[in-house]
Amino acid sequence: MFKIQMPNSVIRDSEFSSASFYVLAKFIQRFYVQKQSTTTFQLDHKQFMYYAGIKSNQGFKKILNELYERGVIKNKIDTLPRKELLTIEFNAEWCDEQGKPFAQLPYTILSKELLDLIGYQGVRLLFYFRSYIRNTAHHFCFTSQETIATETDMTENTITKYTKILKDNKLIRVSKHVLTATYSYEEDEFNNSKMEFKKYNNHYFLDIEKLKKFK
Repeated sequence: MFKIQMPNSVIRDSEFSSASFYVLAKFIQRFYVQKQSTTTFQLDHKQFMYYAGIKSNQGFKKILNELYERGVIKNKIDTLPRKELLTIEFNAEWCDEQGKPFAQLPYTILSKELLDLIGYQGVRLLFYFRSYIRNTAHHFCFTSQETIATETDMTENTITKYTKILKDNKLIRVSKHVLTATYSYEEDEFNNSKMEFKKYNNHYFLDIEKLKKFK
């Protein structure tokens, strides 16, 4: 199954909005569907906006402007065409993963059906968890919510909200960790011994097979 590869440097860039992240993933998909024959492609922007969950022309122009400023696209787009197709000059360097760490997920990660369920933030979190998975046999990530908030455009409350959405849709499983005794002791100012406790980060497990079932 064809997979979408996203650079870790983008996945973990807090200055990259989740909406622009999603559109970049769609452009990468389009680039490979065209078999890398050209870096310029044309879109029916209204159709693209529908499948990318973009509600307004203004919102789409804002995303395109962000992608232009980040060097993802080479042509600045100030207005959207009324009848003609929209031309995108894609910077293929964003698809050059040689020597760069990246995360990949099945192309179904970009299905409209899934987007309607989990939103841009849910898609971003799935790529984020995947980017930290070293043991692919177990599919789990154990970064803290504080770290996720630092490395994405989401607050901890937003992360909690969309993690629950991913759980409810059985795309991830979360193994929560409680305070655990370390069996080490420290003394207070009165020489009283007190056992130390440590709370380990949650483990996030991805269900790749469930993800493949979306269309």
